[in-house]
Parts: sequence; C-alpha cells; structure tokens
Amino acid sequence: MAAKNLTTDQSALLQFKAHITSDPSRVLAYNWSISKPVCRWVGISCDARHGRVTTLNLSSMDLGGTIPPHLGHILQTVGNLSELILLYLNDNNLAGEIPQEIYNLQGLQSLALGSNSLTAGLLPSSIFNISSLELINLGNSGLFGSLPTDICNHLPALRHLRLSRNMISGTIPKNINNCTSLEFLYLNENRLTGEIPDEIANLQSLRDLALGSNGLTGHIPQTVGNLSKLIGLLLNHNILAGEIPDEIGNLQSLQHLALGSNGLTGIIPASIFNFSTMEQNDLSLNNLSGCLPSSFGQRLLNLVRLTIGLNKLTGTIPNSISNASKLTFLDLTGNSLSGLFPNTFGNLRLLKYLGLAGNNLTTESPTTEWSFLPSLTNCRELKVLYLDYNPLYGVLPLSIGNLSSSLQIFRASNCKIKGSIPIEIGNLHSLFV
Repeated sequence: MAAKNLTTDQSALLQFKAHITSDPSRVLAYNWSISKPVCRWVGISCDARHGRVTTLNLSSMDLGGTIPPHLGHILQTVGNLSELILLYLNDNNLAGEIPQEIYNLQGLQSLALGSNSLTAGLLPSSIFNISSLELINLGNSGLFGSLPTDICNHLPALRHLRLSRNMISGTIPKNINNCTSLEFLYLNENRLTGEIPDEIANLQSLRDLALGSNGLTGHIPQTVGNLSKLIGLLLNHNILAGEIPDEIGNLQSLQHLALGSNGLTGIIPASIFNFSTMEQNDLSLNNLSGCLPSSFGQRLLNLVRLTIGLNKLTGTIPNSISNASKLTFLDLTGNSLSGLFPNTFGNLRLLKYLGLAGNNLTTESPTTEWSFLPSLTNCRELKVLYLDYNPLYGVLPLSIGNLSSSLQIFRASNCKIKGSIPIEIGNLHSLFV
C-alpha cells in the first residue's frame, strides 16, 4: 500500500512540475525524474515510517509559472500528498491564485507562499481554522480584506504569522492574544487602522512585533513593556501619538526599536539608551523634545544604527556617545542641539554616516580652525558627513585632506566658514562633486 501511495505522490508532484515554466537553475528539470526515488528529489522529504511525502520545499529557487488551480485538490485528496506537513513555495515568481483547497489540509504545520507574483485576492479566513499550523507566510501576496475577529480561536500552535506587504485593512483583533504560542508577528506594510490592542501584551512568547507602515493611531500601550522576550519592536510609519512609555525600558533583550515617523511627543526616556543588546534605534521624524541624557552611549556597546533626526531635541551632544564604538550610522539632523561640536566622534572608528545638519552646533573659536575635524580623520570608513546649517564659523583646517579616502559626500554649506578652501581637499578622491 505504501508503494502505491508513493507512486501517487510522485504523480501529484509531476503534475505540479508541469506548471513550472521557468526553472533557471534547472533543478526540477534535472532532479525531478521518474528514474530517481521521489523521496530523493530536491525539496522533498518523506515520512520514514510510512514513506509518504511530508515536505515540499522549493522556496527561493526563482521558479516561474503558476500554482495550478488543482494543486490544492492534488494535495488534499486521499492518497495524493495527503500527509503533507510542510509546504514552502515562497520567494519565487509563481503566478495565479492561491488554491482554496490548500486550506483543507488539516495536518499542515507550515504554509509559506509569500513573495511570489500571485493574483490579488481576498484574505482567506479559512486558513485560520487549520489548528495544526505553526507557520503562516502569505507576505507580499496581494491580499486585501480584514483580519477575522476570531483570528486566533483555532491556532493554539501558531508561532509565526507573516502577512506583511499586503493591502489588509481594518483593525488588529483583540482576539490576537489567544495565539499564546506566537513568537513572530509581522503585519507591517498594510492598511491597518485603529489602536494597538492592549491584549497584545498577553503574547508572552513574542520575539518580533512588526506593525510599521500602517495607519495605526492612539498611544503605544504601556503593557508592551511586559513582552520580556521581545527582540524587535517595529511601530514606525504610523500615526501614533503621546509619549514613549517608560516601560519599554523593561525590554532588556531588545535589539531593534523603530518608532520613527509618528507623532510622538515628550522626553525620550533615559532607559531607551540603557540596552546593551540594542543594535538599531530609530526615533526620527517625531516631535520628541528635551536633552540627550549625560550617560547617552555608555551602555550602547552593540549599537550599530541610531537615528533621532527631525525632532525637537535641545542641549548638547554628550561626549559619552563615543562609548558606542560599533556605530556605523548616526543621524541627529534637524534638531536644536547646541554647544561645542564634540571632539570624541573620532572614537567611533566604524562610522560610515554622520548627520548633524540643521542644529546649532559651534566651535571653540569663530576665527580659528575647526578643532574637531582632526578627530574625524580616525573614522576611516566614513562615507557621508553632513554638517550644513550649523553656526560653526571658523576656518577649514588642512587636515580635511586626511579624512577617509572613502568619503563621498561632505556638506558644510551655511556654516559661516571663513578663509579659503584648503587644496588638500583634493586628496578626497571619492568625493562626489
């Protein structure tokens, strides 16, 4: 009986192969052959006990063609791949509609069809009734409609939900808290509106929460600070208002915080800069005010990217920023920062981008050479340096020619510079003119 079932599995897969019109690497053409046992085909795994096909994984193979309308029927009919557990066809160039019959595969644990060229269609509510599912990836699939209010009533095992880069509208259901096993939730780049439900805080296993690039309003829930396992909190490009909750400082595993492009106000909590785990922090394009804390940078030992540009920050840039020695991208553009330009930026030796334009930074003397510039010669990876629209005055030093040979953009317009441009600037051979 097992041999018969396996032959039927092979027949079903060959029908699928017949709908592939582009196979650049010739993987299916050379490997999916009746001369070779089906369980040894690329992308196929079988159950050791019964010899049935349990996995179809052809992701990221640049395959073109269509998902055949009858594929779902092939998969769910008794004897035709009915034992399938894992279905990965994501990141190809497959066209056509998602066959509704796929959602009848009641033993399916992983369904990944995202990032193809599928025909736009309504978000299938039936998918949320497959209680065995642990992973759903339908990102970038042209889906529209709204999330069902009972989205998590039948998904006790769901760990990964990716519906990003679609056209899904409506609100985030409060019922989301019933997906108690959820670790990764990606709903970014849709058309969601309304507030972030407090109930999200009940997802105690959550590691990534990505709700950016929607139309979400209201405040950031204080209860988000209860998500102790959170590594990524991405709420950027929404219409969120109010202050950044102090409770975010409780997320001691956080590596990526993105709150930029909202309408957030108030002072940035000092705890935001106390994460030794933090790698990327984006607070740009808000209405945040106050000063950077004096301890700014002391614990940011793994920080690679920091953007706080286009806010309303005042005060000085703390010298402690130099402790964030892994920084490659620092943007403080478009604030009201004042005081002397720090001489400690030279300690950020991995820096590639430094944006300080549009502030009120000054130098030690309006008539002498810029004393801070020689320290920047230690930043040998520097490619972009924006200093324009600061009242720096002073004179360009000859050491400007010692800046990074990789420097491509250097802007210092409207800085009230005096004197002549040193001929040594010609040493910067990569500079765009």
